[in-house]
Amino acid sequence: MPDFLHRTGLVPYGTSAFASRYRSKYALVDGETELPAGLCGSGVRGPVMTYGGSSVSVMVERSPFNEESFRRPARALVTYRTP
Repeated sequence: MPDFLHRTGLVPYGTSAFASRYRSKYALVDGETELPAGLCGSGVRGPVMTYGGSSVSVMVERSPFNEESFRRPARALVTYRTP
């Protein structure tokens, strides 16, 4: 997941994916799920971190035990915005 965030430009290379400048916490507590309107399947489980740019938003499952790691395996929800 960190490599994906670096390649998309959401987190600069050489910077931790957990640097507070590039991510924000999302209001899902451990075990809660959310799925955007119109989608089916299983949603991401909290706790969740979000990363955003001008045309993309990424929501990633964070470890419930350590704020400096992702769930293993982490599910992500990627949303693209079109002009």
